Amino acid sequence: MLATHRLHEYTKGRTTYLTTEAPRSLPEIQKALLDTLATTTPCPESKLKGTLSTREQGRFIEAVDGLLKGKGIFPRTVGRAKWFTITPPAPCSFLSAAQKTALGKILKTVNDHRQPLLSLESLLAILDGSEVPANKTALDADLSEDMLVRWHTEDLSRAGRPTIPIPWTLEHYQSWCEKRGVRPDLDLFHDTLAAMARSRRIMLSPHEYPSSLPSDEAALMRRDPNGRLLYYWTIQS
Repeated sequence: MLATHRLHEYTKGRTTYLTTEAPRSLPEIQKALLDTLATTTPCPESKLKGTLSTREQGRFIEAVDGLLKGKGIFPRTVGRAKWFTITPPAPCSFLSAAQKTALGKILKTVNDHRQPLLSLESLLAILDGSEVPANKTALDADLSEDMLVRWHTEDLSRAGRPTIPIPWTLEHYQSWCEKRGVRPDLDLFHDTLAAMARSRRIMLSPHEYPSSLPSDEAALMRRDPNGRLLYYWTIQS
């Protein structure tokens, strides 16, 4: 007669085996899996299952399903293999490459009208709820008066008159900085124009109807001491 208090039986396939080891309960099996993942995460499904005894492997799917539903572990696909981890996946890890490319295009449009610029890395961190990484890109320090004059000259045919909108020149500056891997310095940009105006090399003039301008564009401009929005600049002969 089987001494059930000392021997325990389990079935594998069509064969029944006897063991003196008492079977672990489902919560105990789940704890064993969590202990493994605490030291090896992420872990391939096959390796995680292999940490259980032969008879406990029959309850592996049941144990894993319970942990997944309880958010104790999280699935991760690596190639065609399934892995598990105790670390919640970042929300942006569910974005496809095409979706990240689309976000990058949207961000480029936004960056044309904001300071400081926001990197895609920072945007993804915001969406993930993480701390925004510090922007390590240096501010531009090489803008010169001659560079501004060059861009002014390039835009003369486009404007059809000697007075050029400052936002046009700012677009040149932003593009130039992007190509060089630095951030545009909006203060340096306006300070350089102001210095040129003080030396009477150029003349700055206000927009007659500033309320008609897009708010994001107006926010990038400076005002004169009388509160008028400076919007145009002209090279003095």
